[in-house]
Amino acid sequence: MDIDHNLISGCPLCEVFSNLSSYEILFESEDYIVINCKECNTPMMIIRDHIREITSDIYGKCLYKCKKLFSERITVDTKLLHSIEHFHMHIKVN
Repeated sequence: MDIDHNLISGCPLCEVFSNLSSYEILFESEDYIVINCKECNTPMMIIRDHIREITSDIYGKCLYKCKKLFSERITVDTKLLHSIEHFHMHIKVN
């Protein structure tokens, strides 16, 4: 994607966007991506900008897409953190 985003050098989640070819991308949009987390072996949604919180609109879109991709019966985990400064969530398929 050719969109400029606020990425911070040294942030492990911002670094994902510099090295996308080494990740299994499950879904990609203008605002976020869903990849297979290499550490947890579960899907993980990462916001494209280096921000701590997201709007309820973006969260709703992410949740809707993840339910379409995986199942209506998913659980999201925002406590398993790779960075406290960059919003992301792990998706557990029930």
